[in-house]
Amino acid sequence: MFTVGCLSLIVFLGCQSRDKEIVSQNFINNYNLFSNSFDTIKKSKIQLNDNLKIILSEWTSYKNLVGEIFIKDEINYKKITTLDKKKIDELFQNMQINIPDFFNSQNILSRISVLKSYIIMYNYVLVNDSLNNDLKEKLEYRLLNSFSDLKNQMNLLHEKSSQIIIN
Repeated sequence: MFTVGCLSLIVFLGCQSRDKEIVSQNFINNYNLFSNSFDTIKKSKIQLNDNLKIILSEWTSYKNLVGEIFIKDEINYKKITTLDKKKIDELFQNMQINIPDFFNSQNILSRISVLKSYIIMYNYVLVNDSLNNDLKEKLEYRLLNSFSDLKNQMNLLHEKSSQIIIN
């Protein structure tokens, strides 16, 4: 009985280490697929409609976030600044607490969460892996696209609410 237990333990431990190898190999393969998909990402600029700009101008937490994270330079390209995680958390917490009722929907909140994740990842890479320019560039594209997705979702929400269906 003792021999069967020892053999079972050895087989189980062997399977566990094999599973770890498979998981790490899958992570490497998925990372390679993930990084290759960045090559097709383009920076997109979403134009907000005028009525939506008025609503956003009254949302001070949104203006603070955009002002802290993005800086316009001479050619109107938004440069991303580095912030510590505590400051990022504070900005996004204020943004979610003070969200206007108009934007308080799951679609907008999820876009805000995605944007926060990319900002944290981008800042982490800037601070800890400053030599990896390829990864920085890919995360910058992802971050800018997530910001564009947020603005696009706001446009869609505003457009949908402005349509009045009369029966």
